[in-house]
Amino acid sequence: MAVDGKVLKGVVRAEGTQVHLLSVFLHGQGVTIAQKEIARKTNEILELRNLLSDVDITGKVVTADALHTQRETARFLVEDKKADYLYPG
Repeated sequence: MAVDGKVLKGVVRAEGTQVHLLSVFLHGQGVTIAQKEIARKTNEILELRNLLSDVDITGKVVTADALHTQRETARFLVEDKKADYLYPG
C-alpha cells in the first residue's frame, strides 16, 4: 500500500486556502482505503500515524515518498503496526 499527500488542484476554500489530503491506497487495485484532510497548521509527517492508526496493515508493505523517511514513522510502522516499509534511498 502507498501513502501519498496531494493538494487538490482548483479547490480553494472561501478564505483562500487549498485542500490538502493524505491518502492510503492499494497499489494493485488503485483503491483508496483511508484518507484524511491535513489541517492548515500541520503536515503529512505528523498525520501519517493518525491516518494509519485504525487501518490493519499487519504484514503489509507501506511505501511513501522521501518526506516520510522519519525514524519515528519507521518505528510506528514496524513496532506498533507490525508492517514493513519501503522508502526511497
